[in-house]
Amino acid sequence: MKWMVKRKKRYRIYLAAAIVCVVVFLGIFAHLFNGAPVGSTTFKAVITNIQGNIITVKGLENNKRNYRGEFVFCVEKETRIVCRFTNIDLNKLETGDRVAVSFSGPVMETYPVQLGQVKQVRLNPL
Repeated sequence: MKWMVKRKKRYRIYLAAAIVCVVVFLGIFAHLFNGAPVGSTTFKAVITNIQGNIITVKGLENNKRNYRGEFVFCVEKETRIVCRFTNIDLNKLETGDRVAVSFSGPVMETYPVQLGQVKQVRLNPL
């Protein structure tokens, strides 16, 4: 009878470990599915102006407070522009498009706010 108790206890430990592994895996998968570069901040916005490789966007109301205003950034050669996990050209973006902007580095608190290094612009975020 003692061996059955030990077996049940061991089974519960294995089950708990498996659940923890599944939760961690799902968290990693959700981050990767989001498509945001690691180590960056991402917010959703609408493109309000495009002049060459300089884009102005307005953050959506459902963003955190700091990401609801106007932002401007320069699209560099390192900046990925993505639509449905496929790289696209800058000329595919249009005023009024909804995008998710992922950036890192410092921001200049001017109006509009100037973003640091923009790593990715994702068209039509969910």
